[in-house]
Amino acid sequence: ALPISPPSCPLPYHPPVLFRLPLYCRLLCPLLQVCNMFWRFPLALLVPHAVATAWDDSGFLNWFQDSLDEKLDVPLEFEGKVPSYISGRFVQAGPGRFTMGGMKVGHAFDGFSKVNSIAFSEGTAKYTTFFLQTAFLNNSLKSGRVTPAMTLGETTPPSRVKDGPRNAMGSNDNNYVKAVKFGDVELLASDTVVASKMSDDFTHLDYSISPRMATLPNTKHWSDLDVAPSEHICIMGTMAHGHTDPDTGVFTGVVACMSPIGEVLIDYHIVFTIDPAEPERRHLLARIPLPRGRGASYMHSMGVTPKHVVLIAEPLHLSMADTLMGKPMSEGGLVLGNETLFQVVDRATGSVRIFSAPGFLFGHVINCWEEGGDIVMDVTWYTMESYSFFHVFLFKTLENKEARDKWPVNKVVRFRLRADGAVESTTLLAEEPDTAFELPKINPNYAAKEYCVFYGWQSHAYRYDLDQSSKEAGPFAAAAVGKRNICTGERRGWYRANEYPAEHEFIPDPEGQSEDDGALVGIVFDGNTNSSYLQVLDARSMAQVAKAQLPVRVPFPVHTSFFPQSSSSSNEIATLI
Repeated sequence: ALPISPPSCPLPYHPPVLFRLPLYCRLLCPLLQVCNMFWRFPLALLVPHAVATAWDDSGFLNWFQDSLDEKLDVPLEFEGKVPSYISGRFVQAGPGRFTMGGMKVGHAFDGFSKVNSIAFSEGTAKYTTFFLQTAFLNNSLKSGRVTPAMTLGETTPPSRVKDGPRNAMGSNDNNYVKAVKFGDVELLASDTVVASKMSDDFTHLDYSISPRMATLPNTKHWSDLDVAPSEHICIMGTMAHGHTDPDTGVFTGVVACMSPIGEVLIDYHIVFTIDPAEPERRHLLARIPLPRGRGASYMHSMGVTPKHVVLIAEPLHLSMADTLMGKPMSEGGLVLGNETLFQVVDRATGSVRIFSAPGFLFGHVINCWEEGGDIVMDVTWYTMESYSFFHVFLFKTLENKEARDKWPVNKVVRFRLRADGAVESTTLLAEEPDTAFELPKINPNYAAKEYCVFYGWQSHAYRYDLDQSSKEAGPFAAAAVGKRNICTGERRGWYRANEYPAEHEFIPDPEGQSEDDGALVGIVFDGNTNSSYLQVLDARSMAQVAKAQLPVRVPFPVHTSFFPQSSSSSNEIATLI
């Protein structure tokens, strides 16, 4: 494939289709640059099919196909130049295999964990990818089927209901959501309290850390006795988006504890800390009782300020009865409740303040900070009926183009928790109702502070390759890396037809003066060539400055983390969002 930004054609926001055109069309590039604001019309006259294929998402489903090859330290060859300040380890895991024997998982997030790791040094990079040797993978390989475990979707052919309660007690160690580092401790974590202890810069699995009730092989159990009540079932956790204190290295996370006997016992949200010197021991910060009859919440992320931990207890609850019957989480295992609670925990004393708001669901906290006695937080907001990101990533939805394109889009909403107990909300980007942002990133130097700029994976994206000011939203699978300055209104982004960028990591320029001085690093699946590449974008202009073909195709990966070479702990943003 021809490079996206060939040096012979400096057109700022050209479509990838332009460089697959005949020579006589490409020779018009200088003229098109001069007529940048009016170039769609002349190009359409020359090449009528170019506009017709603008929203080509024909390769989208290939992003969710098995990729079984593993590689170790493969040098990458870049077109362009990698900024010298990008030095360290980029880690992004995700599902790498969706089939086992004659069986296919039913949800994009149910695939077998595969780690992508890239070591940057002095403008060069080496790529490693491997399957995490979990009990979920090894037991499935041994049996030739998707082994019993809690999943988000039903398999094809069906098996979860048949496996029933064996799923809850099964091989629930398929971690890939996010790489977390505190001190010298390396973990791959998900939204459970089972963590994968890694080593050698996330290239080797040492063992799992799990509750005592788990019967996983090669595991160590949490050694604390005062965190999870023994009479409760404590399996959901906010671990992948826990928080590492940049000064002390102490990690903060959350576990949701549910009553096994209905309303006889109340449920709890428990906030804990982990000292890197004792990675298997959690220390109690706060035990938050919930009103009788209200279940513990599923919470993918949380907010953190220097003084507070903020839980968004959304009305999305795990039904143990349905789970024990074998219902997957996105097909009956998760049920809706009523109002949303903000639970604000004092990091020094463990005291708790509770705010209530009309029910909504959320995906991620973009940023959270304090203003006087108020706490302000920006989140990716969902309607109750959408079930957040759970239902749209069921394969029965993704494989139905009409269904996925009509799925409700989420919003970006700012909440202000006032000192007087009131909750105020404001929809950000209200002038863009037809597009959606997820997997948000900010400059880590602005974490827990007032900020302006965020970046995100944008679905129903715009044709940034034609016009950075475009507001013509495409279908769900029109994916881009979007940039928004919520203070100035600046809008930029990176989009290429039939190419699918995953979450990108913001790496700040240490000599930068502005909030957006830095680079975005991420993996892109090219549906035109059925291959993947690594790219580096200038975070200010959103122009591609470097690109390297990867030796394997990378299926849909989830969250990125970057660990600078000069530091033994992650930058703060890798632990906050």
